[in-house]
Amino acid sequence: MSLVEYLQLLRRSWMVITCTALLGIAAASSFLLVVTPQYTTSTRLYISASAGDGAVASELTQSNSFAVQAAVTYAGVAASPLVLQRAIEELHLDESARNLATRVTATAKDGTALLDIAVTDSDPSRAAETANAIADAFGDVLTSKLEPARDGDRPLVSSTVIAPAVAPTAPTAPRPIPVIVAGFVLGTAVGVGSAVLRKVLDTRLRSVAAIEDATEVPYLGSILHDPEAPVRPLLLQHDPRSAAAEAVRRVRAALEFVRFPEGRATFVITSAGASEGKSYSAANLALALAETGSRVALVDSDLRRPQVAERFGLEGAAGLSDLLIGRLELSDVLQPWGRQGLVVLPSGPVPPNPSELLGSPAMGALVDELQQHFDYVVIDAPPVLLVADAAVLSRFASVLLAVPHGRVSRTTVAAAMRTLRGVGANVIGSIGTLVRPTEGDQPYRYGAYGAAYGAEETEPAAETQPAPVLDRHARQELRA
Repeated sequence: MSLVEYLQLLRRSWMVITCTALLGIAAASSFLLVVTPQYTTSTRLYISASAGDGAVASELTQSNSFAVQAAVTYAGVAASPLVLQRAIEELHLDESARNLATRVTATAKDGTALLDIAVTDSDPSRAAETANAIADAFGDVLTSKLEPARDGDRPLVSSTVIAPAVAPTAPTAPRPIPVIVAGFVLGTAVGVGSAVLRKVLDTRLRSVAAIEDATEVPYLGSILHDPEAPVRPLLLQHDPRSAAAEAVRRVRAALEFVRFPEGRATFVITSAGASEGKSYSAANLALALAETGSRVALVDSDLRRPQVAERFGLEGAAGLSDLLIGRLELSDVLQPWGRQGLVVLPSGPVPPNPSELLGSPAMGALVDELQQHFDYVVIDAPPVLLVADAAVLSRFASVLLAVPHGRVSRTTVAAAMRTLRGVGANVIGSIGTLVRPTEGDQPYRYGAYGAAYGAEETEPAAETQPAPVLDRHARQELRA
């Protein structure tokens, strides 16, 4: 993904990232409440080396250098069991020297004869007492065991406490601000990581580039998601100036530049799976094409789950299936709709063999006849991966694949394209369906653009009454 795509991903996932960051802060706060505070204090010793009485300057310099080296050497002794055990006995502590050693550090200051002994404890007073006791025990061990005096002389090396430990007033661990910051950073990282992981694992198509890459055909436009589609399936009739209606018209404009075989603008609209917006798109595209004054025939070839007649408020008892078995003639089942040049051919009764009927010579003859009388023939077909109907129909018409935005995987769309190409289908392009106004590559936020700028009024289609069969006069006019 590019930097822009990552930024878009973070913007879409801001709620998840915010929640995980807050959870990280809450977890850090809980940790601060539960964990026992630890206090650290230290005592400082000065290590000195005896140069003897009457020592000259050079000898004093050597003794000072020796003291510096001794401080480094004896730093390890200060935290040894030999010293710690004496401190434990002095304070009557109920722990072993090994356990105490985990809380004691002895460090020589670089280039000096200073030695710091630090002790960490949950009790600040006990930490100070322990540090001072270790300093005293170290001095005793140093003069009695390591560097004892000889023949009444002073010890060669000795230690002096120059800064005794005092009880600290604030804990050294955990420190609230770093812990809170760490919780926030960790929570944010988890949120960002989960968003990126979901993006990597999610192969659903969410952009024009992704759809074009999966289908390898031109992307002709987007059909916006309409939450009121169940109650107003004909968007261009109910809300002709909306952004969603303009999106349909953009698809129409793209279709007008498509080069159809032999100039016959006949195409099947199908999708990979069910409930992916193909029938909604077919109905509204047919309306948009009719708006330009073109003669348009909308054919419902979904003989299993027909929807076109219901969307247009037409009677669907007679239709395509009757025509294909020779029960009725074309003029008997075509139903004009509205004041424009749109004619609807319902599916008719559900037959026992839909695929066989749609692949029959009668279907090919029907398509040829419709092409002679109409500028556009729009065929609503079943999903290509569920039944063979769409693949069969591709013998007689080009194919327009509907791809629901963010709801179908790349694998599924690729499988649909393989199925269509396997039967030699002429796939003219794809359209994005169920696209939300804030998703995709083009935001649709300008609202009623035409109305705001005084565009020419678009006359809504007139209401029509159900007409299962046309009268004889209407049939004669249609055939003419």
